[in-house]
Amino acid sequence: MAKKEKSKRRIRKDMLEYLEDTYDLVQLDFARRIKPKKELARIYALVAAIIVYAIGFTASYYGWKINNVSYELFVKITWVLMLPASVFGIVVWLLTLNRLENTVRHEFFILIRQIEADKGMLWRFKPLMSTFDPNNLEAKKVMAQSEAGQSTEIDPEDYTNTVNALFSELKAENGVNIPAETAAEVTDNMNSQR
Repeated sequence: MAKKEKSKRRIRKDMLEYLEDTYDLVQLDFARRIKPKKELARIYALVAAIIVYAIGFTASYYGWKINNVSYELFVKITWVLMLPASVFGIVVWLLTLNRLENTVRHEFFILIRQIEADKGMLWRFKPLMSTFDPNNLEAKKVMAQSEAGQSTEIDPEDYTNTVNALFSELKAENGVNIPAETAAEVTDNMNSQR
């Protein structure tokens, strides 16, 4: 009796089950976790710029009131103060954003190390990614690092983007057809971990 080929829908469903068993999309949502940190950094920067401007404005206003500073100079100072206040705000924004983003990246490094372990995990889906988007250099780099066991060097943002790309392509209604050979290769890769 001839061996019956799996339907395209069944292959897609099997590959999606492998991904869902391995990855939790909610836990790997880097963009959602980093967004509040970016907003907080903007608030810190705005407050810092306002404080610098308020100090300069108050000093020049006080000088104008006690007649040490002319009105024209007071007006020029209020305009010129915007530049250092803006620069200081930008510096505070960059420092704060890097500091806050670093905590999230550290959490993702730990999570990725747990998922990847010693033998790697993401590289097992390499045939799928080659089928979906063979020109995705970011995904190729991440999968090569996964296969080499270099989980400590994987960028969390690239990792989550690759996993999300796999999920979105598998969940797409009219996605790329997955050849049976590709599915068999992924299945062999998944079985090699056990």
